[in-house]
Amino acid sequence: MKYLILIILLTLNLNAKAESVPEIADPKLNDVALAIYVEGEIVILYNPNFCNMLGPLVCKFFLAHEYGHINLGHVLTGTYSAQTDLEADCWAVKNAPLLHVQAAHQHFLKDGFMGNWPHGTGVKRAERMSYCSAF
Repeated sequence: MKYLILIILLTLNLNAKAESVPEIADPKLNDVALAIYVEGEIVILYNPNFCNMLGPLVCKFFLAHEYGHINLGHVLTGTYSAQTDLEADCWAVKNAPLLHVQAAHQHFLKDGFMGNWPHGTGVKRAERMSYCSAF
């Protein structure tokens, strides 16, 4: 019971702090962005080279996807799978500015860069975004 309460408190704390998560540029990152623990703190690492290649709107969607992982507790559990990526995409679709969502959707339809996680093809990811919300 004590651990359940701790997990609930940590999850609530993550949701409250998700807006203030440090975003750290890491040009060596082999992905667009990644939410992880660094020295006991949740941070979002992002590759500025990939972001420059993608453009600011698409990059912001990738960051929103990482905020989805944080808000949904995936970072807390360390769980990343096709299902958690779908959930993070849906969170981003519902919470990111519409321009970011539309830019990412168009990028994925062109089978654009997916990153290094089990996101699937660009077309599949665009389909999942459409499933999350009719934008």
